[in-house]
Amino acid sequence: MTDPTVAIHPAARARRGLTDAGRSVLERRLYAVLTTQNDDGTPHVAPVMFLFDGHRIIIETGAATRKARNVAARPHASVLVQTPEAAWVLGTGPAHTVSGGNALRHHDSIRTKYLTARGQEACGDLLDEMDDVVILVEPAHWLSWDLAAFVEGLAGRGVDITEAGDWFIPDD
Repeated sequence: MTDPTVAIHPAARARRGLTDAGRSVLERRLYAVLTTQNDDGTPHVAPVMFLFDGHRIIIETGAATRKARNVAARPHASVLVQTPEAAWVLGTGPAHTVSGGNALRHHDSIRTKYLTARGQEACGDLLDEMDDVVILVEPAHWLSWDLAAFVEGLAGRGVDITEAGDWFIPDD
């Protein structure tokens, strides 16, 4: 059992609410992880392309996908976006699917974010066949974290953070 008197270290504590730094993460061309709930209560986790419109997270998908079926049955989802620099933002809240013309408008915006004109030309027809809806997640709760508090903690201990590039094993 966890001792409730033990506090989370300040360098590990996530910030509540959507911060300006969190908004910046959501506006980048990163991939997100969408989590919905399966019929048996287990999580369904899927990597997705997304668009943040200032309030909602919009995800293109097919109506027959598990993620869309899960949202239709249990209209709640979580979306996690992480940067290569280890910052992350998590939005959790109500979700629903949209189809028809409204979905198509969002498809174009998402594709413009991720695909060049040449990529859209090459992939557009297949994506149109696959993706006929969008999932709109309207987070009621936001959490975010970045290295700022960690770096401050290191600096307070006299660590030269300019050497941080040598601290981690590179991905081959």
